[in-house]
Amino acid sequence: MIKKRASLKAQITIFMIVGLLILFVFIFMFQLVSQTTKGQLQDAKEQILTKAFKKEALRIYVDDCLNDELEQGLILLGQQGRIWSDQPGGTKEFSSGITGTESFPGSENRLSYAISKGEYSPYSNAYPCQNKTDNSPEFCQYSFPDTEIGFGKLDLKPSTLTDDLKNYVINRTIACIYNYTKSNISSKADVEIENLQLDLQLMDDGINVKAEFPLKFSLGQEEFFYLSTFDFFYPTQFKWLIESAVTRPLLYDWKYIDFDYNSSVLEQPLFTYASSLQSANCQPFDNYFSCDRSLFYEKYSLLGVQMNKEENAKGDDVFTFTSPQIVNLPGFYEFKFARQNRPPALNYINRSQCLANNYDYLVIIDDVPETFYLGGKTTPFTINNGAITDLNVYSITSSNSDFVVFQEEFPLIVAPGFNHTLFVEFKPSIDGNQSTELVLNTSLGLQSYLLEGTGYLPQEEINQSCLKFDDTYHGDVKLSLCARDPDEDNIIYSFAQSTWNFPEVLIQPWLYLTNGFFPTSGRYNITAIATDQHGSKDYQTIRLLVDRPMILNVSLELPYPNITSQLEGAYFVSTEDPVFVNVTFPVESEVIPSDKRSIVLNYTNYLGNESFQYQLGTTWFPTNTVCYALPWNTPKTCTPESYKDDLIDWKTNLLNPPFNNFREETENAWLNLSFASNYCDSLEKDKSMGVSVVVKSCVPYQNSEHPFAFNPVGKYHQYTFGLDNESKTNFSDIKPKQTNFNPLLATHSCCAGDPDLPGTWELKEEGEVCFTNPIVGCYGGVEGTTSLSGYRSYILEIEKDTCDGTRGNVCSGGKIYSYYKNKDNPPQELICGDNQPGCAGIANKCRGQPAWSYVNLDDDPEKAELWCSGKMGCSDGSCNTTVVAEYLIGNYGNYRYQRIINGLINTNEDFGMHCGCRADDEAKPCDANLDGTFEGACRGGECVFGEAVNVEEPLIGEPEEIQPMEPFCTPNQKICLKDVSLGDYPFEEWGHDQEQIDDLQEQIDEMLKDYPEAIISCNKQGTNFDQPDNLCQGGSCNNGQCIFEED
Repeated sequence: MIKKRASLKAQITIFMIVGLLILFVFIFMFQLVSQTTKGQLQDAKEQILTKAFKKEALRIYVDDCLNDELEQGLILLGQQGRIWSDQPGGTKEFSSGITGTESFPGSENRLSYAISKGEYSPYSNAYPCQNKTDNSPEFCQYSFPDTEIGFGKLDLKPSTLTDDLKNYVINRTIACIYNYTKSNISSKADVEIENLQLDLQLMDDGINVKAEFPLKFSLGQEEFFYLSTFDFFYPTQFKWLIESAVTRPLLYDWKYIDFDYNSSVLEQPLFTYASSLQSANCQPFDNYFSCDRSLFYEKYSLLGVQMNKEENAKGDDVFTFTSPQIVNLPGFYEFKFARQNRPPALNYINRSQCLANNYDYLVIIDDVPETFYLGGKTTPFTINNGAITDLNVYSITSSNSDFVVFQEEFPLIVAPGFNHTLFVEFKPSIDGNQSTELVLNTSLGLQSYLLEGTGYLPQEEINQSCLKFDDTYHGDVKLSLCARDPDEDNIIYSFAQSTWNFPEVLIQPWLYLTNGFFPTSGRYNITAIATDQHGSKDYQTIRLLVDRPMILNVSLELPYPNITSQLEGAYFVSTEDPVFVNVTFPVESEVIPSDKRSIVLNYTNYLGNESFQYQLGTTWFPTNTVCYALPWNTPKTCTPESYKDDLIDWKTNLLNPPFNNFREETENAWLNLSFASNYCDSLEKDKSMGVSVVVKSCVPYQNSEHPFAFNPVGKYHQYTFGLDNESKTNFSDIKPKQTNFNPLLATHSCCAGDPDLPGTWELKEEGEVCFTNPIVGCYGGVEGTTSLSGYRSYILEIEKDTCDGTRGNVCSGGKIYSYYKNKDNPPQELICGDNQPGCAGIANKCRGQPAWSYVNLDDDPEKAELWCSGKMGCSDGSCNTTVVAEYLIGNYGNYRYQRIINGLINTNEDFGMHCGCRADDEAKPCDANLDGTFEGACRGGECVFGEAVNVEEPLIGEPEEIQPMEPFCTPNQKICLKDVSLGDYPFEEWGHDQEQIDDLQEQIDEMLKDYPEAIISCNKQGTNFDQPDNLCQGGSCNNGQCIFEED
């Protein structure tokens, strides 16, 4: 029994050891199996993921998903024209009236503005120019057909549609991948897609999409990353539709204001538009180019597109294009968008604008053509006569009764070289430009002139716009509003202003204002407005600069009062007198600097032998009227005083340029004044006017107080006289000389002609008297007598000076002298001097007495006291007894007279008498009682009465030397006759022919006119015939004496 227990313990030990071994094996096997299971599970998991993300499976899923989403994107884009920011992939925020509009009131369909009117803040009238520059101008200088800008804002472009569709697809692609992961991997997976790269291209036959996206998601604590790409192509002709019906026409509608967006245009291969730029398909048209451009009309036609355009209440246009060939769905595809109503585009209204000086429209008051006639105004019309004979105008007719010529009397006579001004009034009966032909029936044949005018009748409404005016002249305002509407709306024009009042202008496209509507020169504003039928407007505040009038005038003036220097439109000047040229030109302009204007005075005569031109300066003068003194302008002023020292050297100086003006006589010359100014370096504005000039040799100026012209030595101009009751010179009222008197203002006594008839002005001939010294004196100037040495100081003479035939205002041709004469001492009398200038050596008792005369100092008519004799019959006053004659004479007075007028007598011997009987005087006639009768004869040194003998008296003078019988009577003679007839004298027997007798008769007749109180002696004058009784008024002739009853 004991053996079994030992075996049992041993057995238990063995089993314990085996159990432990089994436990260790189990633990080992468990661990081994656990590791194997984990590996198997991981492999299984990886196999599942690999199978789930196979590329083809994902592509198929996404392709199928996006096919539907792309179609929905095209539909959505077609419904709205854009995808809005609150829609998948949208970026554009919808704002009603700004980015889009509801199709119609209450519609949920929000349409995008393919073209909007745009924002032009802060200047709404900058439209449509904001697209041309980044700056916002105060106004727009747009003018049709400027194609450099757009009208509004173009929002719908091919890139816009591509981007919208691309963003939509990206959005939907992400959604597709997210949905796939959630449904095919684990709904608990967190999906993240970063930097999805998707390229979408619109192609002619479809839309191609390429995508590359990194996919990252996580399950529990595990993260997984997978990079996948796919290509997707959707067959469609969406691009054809967009190009042919939407984006390309929209571009043209935005760019060309005359593009008419309608189906008729889209169905044509070409459309026509206007452009300011020339290109290959452009032809000149009017003042721009007419161009052709193509559209995608073939695509448009192949797609069978239908177009519909409607207008909503805001004036926006809603466009709908339908086509069956766009999406892979039954029915028609629609693409719809809106075009916001845009304002009309008003052409920039301007004329010679200068933005630097802040004006758009320049008005120059009175800048109108001389030959152009404005309605309702009267304008001068000038007839010129360039012929050498008078132009007689018998009648004037007008081919258009709207032009009325004012002329009261015919015939109208225009002298050679002159002109005559008529006046023409234009009274338009129709709007616009007119013309007429004026036909003058003249002595030189028919002459015609073409006149043109423009005028407008007052009307309440004028519908024509875009009128074109000739802007050569700037004297009025001619505004023709011109606008075009980019949406083909009707346009209404209007004006408004606030700076001055002009007449009410009703709705019309133009405004015509003459300068009479502007109170003064200055700056004014007129607002021009173009409004479409929906109230959208474009406007321009036209900044007008009304510049000072182009007043231009030139006139000539002589420095003398009471001279008619202008006649029949011509100015008369002379070669020897100052000419004052009065120039009037425009006053200073606020926009023209002094270096941008010029004044030119130009002269030329039609003989071609004299011309001159003066640039009158580029600086502004204190006034707009300046006087230039010619010739020798510098430093002369327009006063006679400036020329008082120039008379002596005048003719010499006229030979020396540059200021030797008006040196050549001419009957036809022209003095022209021109004014030019530059506005803003863009407009050269000029004006000119001229006058006809006649240059004479002198001016017959008369000054009754100073009747003698200048003499460089004698200073004749200084002589001053009083005036008579008729304001003529009173030569007996001699005033003190005015030594400072201006010689120019003395009488031009060598110039002949009527001061009021310039055509008669001419120089006096050489030798004509221009000065008579009012003071007689013993000048010793009579040739052959007093001019001889030793005989100069006895006889009173009259000193005269003559013209030289070359000057009219200078008297210096040479002096002439004659014996003093007056009413009591008729012509050719010799009077002894007294205290007059130059008188000397005269016997005291002979002073003031006739030479070789009997002197009755106590006025006893019966007997003289002495006989003056000696040198010139004046130096010896001692003969108081007997006067002896060399010849038998009948009457002393006649004898003396004939000796004086027919001989050159200086001494007693020349005179043929002497004092006292000398030894060699035996039997010569003598006068012992100084009564003028030689009834005695010298016998033994004494004068014996009654003893006179006949001594042959020689013929007094040769026939050619016979002088007229001037009146003279000695104091003891009776008053005889006035009328003398040479027919009563036997001149033929004396050797004179009939022509000489007639000349003598004329001289006597003239003499009697000058001396109405003159008396004629009835003595025989040394003849042997009886004078008829009728020679003695109230008496009879007896032996050469007039016998009256009282005798």
